[in-house]
Amino acid sequence: MKTRLVMIARAMAFVLAGIGFLSPASAVAGVTDLGALDAAGTSFGAAFWRVFNVGSPLGAFTDVYSFTLLNPAAATGGLITWDWGSIDLSLSSVALSGGTLAGALTDSSPGSFSFNGLGAGKYSLAISGVLNSTSGIVGLAGYNGTIRAVASATPEPEGIVMVLAGFAFVGWQVARLKRI
Repeated sequence: MKTRLVMIARAMAFVLAGIGFLSPASAVAGVTDLGALDAAGTSFGAAFWRVFNVGSPLGAFTDVYSFTLLNPAAATGGLITWDWGSIDLSLSSVALSGGTLAGALTDSSPGSFSFNGLGAGKYSLAISGVLNSTSGIVGLAGYNGTIRAVASATPEPEGIVMVLAGFAFVGWQVARLKRI
């Protein structure tokens, strides 16, 4: 009976891996490029699986995604996790590095993150967490996230001209009043 269950579990793991639905390790091997960010946002995520203690390795992991900001902006987003069965997923932090940053910025609340004052450039987003085993023989877990660029408040040239014209007008009025 146990041999038959092992054969069924192996066949199920083979089918899942074969269709590319879940990978045997952290779902992001190396760095995944998300392309240029815009206000619409970009989705990303990873999935993990275990069947009879075979599959995704347990313990700490870090998945890295890269993206490009074409203009100064803030990068904001959020992550949700899901798990079922014999594994438990817990995300611990989101870190941003590269681009115009002198060092890495870390947000320890991955559910909702925001990195402000970023210049145009290529950045790396690192998602860190821990995959633990619980009771059971089959388990699925993962996270899904979205990140988007929110344009920085940059004054338009017309607005700057209007402010300067206003200051010039006030200065002219003050000078005129001093002559009277």
